[in-house]
Amino acid sequence: MTRATAIPAFGLYGEEQPFPHVVHYEAFSARAPLHDWRIGAHRHPLMAQLFVIPAGTVRAEVDDHVWHLSDDTFLFVRSSASMGFDLNRGQKGLCVPCLWG
Repeated sequence: MTRATAIPAFGLYGEEQPFPHVVHYEAFSARAPLHDWRIGAHRHPLMAQLFVIPAGTVRAEVDDHVWHLSDDTFLFVRSSASMGFDLNRGQKGLCVPCLWG
C-alpha cells in the first residue's frame, strides 16, 4: 500500500458526508477541540484550503514538509496534498476550503 492510499480522504476532516457548500469557512475552534487540537494526516481530493493564523503557533505537516506557522501567517494547501496539524489549545485561526471540480 502506498502512503497516498493509506492516508484517509475527507470532504471535511473526520466527516463521511460530502462537502456541504461551495463557499465555507470555519474557525479552528469549530473542529480542533473535537480531536484534542490535533488534526491527523489526511487529504482532500477535491478541495484546496487556506489557513489563516492571526496569532500563536501552529505546527503543520504538508506532504512530509514541516512548517511552524506563527503570528499573521497564511498557509495554502493544494488539493490532494497530505496534511496534518498540531495546534495549541484555544488556538485562534481560520480554515477556508476552496472546492475544485
